[in-house]
Amino acid sequence: MPTLAQRAPRPATLPDRSGIRALIRLATMQTGSPVTDEDLEQEATLQIWRALQKSPEIEYPTAFFSKIVHDTVRSHWRKLRKFESIGSVSEKAVSYRESFEDHVDQTRIRERLDHCLKRLPSKIRSVVERFYIGECSVNDLAISLRVSRSAIKMTLLRGRRELRRMMSTTAH
Repeated sequence: MPTLAQRAPRPATLPDRSGIRALIRLATMQTGSPVTDEDLEQEATLQIWRALQKSPEIEYPTAFFSKIVHDTVRSHWRKLRKFESIGSVSEKAVSYRESFEDHVDQTRIRERLDHCLKRLPSKIRSVVERFYIGECSVNDLAISLRVSRSAIKMTLLRGRRELRRMMSTTAH
């Protein structure tokens, strides 16, 4: 039996997905409940792959991969958990209570938009209404109107520009 000094490094291969998942599970068990996250799996796989590119022959691949996964998990959770002082968070970010004035303003804007929509040429208005209100796709509109997709997109662009122009000039 060879001694540790005589043991030669073996070429290491990238572990399969279930192996990486098991290593992540072991690493996350230390923090509480074990988790599985596809982003975490991909990041760990990428880190292992980069390490294998630098050093293709590794004497203890399981320990090597475990260390990489453990470091990746720690780094992942450190990046996700940034804390802010509650005093620095604005009240609107926590909760927002719509005021009566906001409701009135939104109602007026909707009424102006409706008025401007009615003033659009009928061909443009029908495309804009079917796309935004009727939720038809560009493909569906192109098929039903027997025009190209680019014609529908151009009509929508012209309609939005005209509405923007009307909304900025209309003091309704």
